Amino acid sequence: MHVDDRQVWKVIRHKDIQQNIWNFLWMASHDAYMVGLNWNRPGFLLEMQMRRFCTACKGQEESIEHIMGQCSA
Repeated sequence: MHVDDRQVWKVIRHKDIQQNIWNFLWMASHDAYMVGLNWNRPGFLLEMQMRRFCTACKGQEESIEHIMGQCSA
């Protein structure tokens, strides 16, 4: 079953879904959180660039998917 983007956003913005949940889903789907490669920007110190890796999973690159469903920490 194919669902287009308009249908997804219509459901997410339903009055029964809290604003903070809608904000989280919007930011997660638009890669707006500082996870993974977002730490690997020019000018960032090496210490900051290393934040792209999960400290609990030893070298696994962080992502919203990893944080929400794969990481044991």
